[in-house]
Amino acid sequence: MASSSHPSIDRGKVVVAARNADLSGWISDEETRLEFLRWTKFKHIVPHKDLNLELFEKEGFHFQEWIETQGLSTLVQMKGDWYPDLVRVFYINMRKRDGVLHSRVKGVNVHIDNDVWFQLAGLKAEGLFSHLRLVQVQDRMTIEEVFLLYAIKNDVPTNWMEVIKDHMIDVGTKHARHLPYAVFISKILTLQGVDVSGEKKRSCNYSNVINRNTLTSIGLVKTTKGWCFKDEEKMVQSSGSTPALNEDRTNFVPETNFERFVVEKLTRLEQKIDALHEKKNKNDSPTEDSSEESSEEDSMEIF
Repeated sequence: MASSSHPSIDRGKVVVAARNADLSGWISDEETRLEFLRWTKFKHIVPHKDLNLELFEKEGFHFQEWIETQGLSTLVQMKGDWYPDLVRVFYINMRKRDGVLHSRVKGVNVHIDNDVWFQLAGLKAEGLFSHLRLVQVQDRMTIEEVFLLYAIKNDVPTNWMEVIKDHMIDVGTKHARHLPYAVFISKILTLQGVDVSGEKKRSCNYSNVINRNTLTSIGLVKTTKGWCFKDEEKMVQSSGSTPALNEDRTNFVPETNFERFVVEKLTRLEQKIDALHEKKNKNDSPTEDSSEESSEEDSMEIF
């Protein structure tokens, strides 16, 4: 927050103006205010990143088609300013009532209902709940994220509004250290009348864009056949194929523990889905053993 007596000396893209900061105007409850002051010591805003889907299409990738099918194009390409202090206040005051997110920032009641989700992010309250509640682990892939990857890859209609809503609730109320969606939340605050004048502000620039530099930083190289990982480059040159772009890699053999983990989870998930399809077909044409088989299938566990 801007100091009431000393202007910030932050440099770079942070813009600060001095003002009379009065926490009572931000958070009226004494207990909540003290919690906020402790909370902000370890809660950090996730640096904003946005995608240029057109660039990846020109580079020969296909994942952007999955993103478009899921209705996530607006969200992943979102740009704009964000206000770190106000985003933290939004999270500390955030509550969920009747499926709507509510908060209070600088005396303004803020809400995120279905209309707001659609207006700013293009998301609708449609699709399956292809996730369990996301957790705060940041350094490894969770089972829930495997579910969502499967949904994206296989064009499973997913209610991303609920996915993101649950994620926001989890990171805001639990001991997660990273607060996401800063640009999206900041757009909501300004749209609903929160005064952002004089607040610390960060703006999107080239470093916030996921582009060619990002690809090289994760070990991808561009060859005459397309993009591939460095350890696959020789195979691409000798075979003339591009493993990174092949949609059906049936000969893939997992080599690391992470790869084995993902393959195992996706395999079990596919088996469960096949079992559910089989159950539905049997329900459409019931047999004498249908109840016994149905009971056995219902007891299957993915993990």
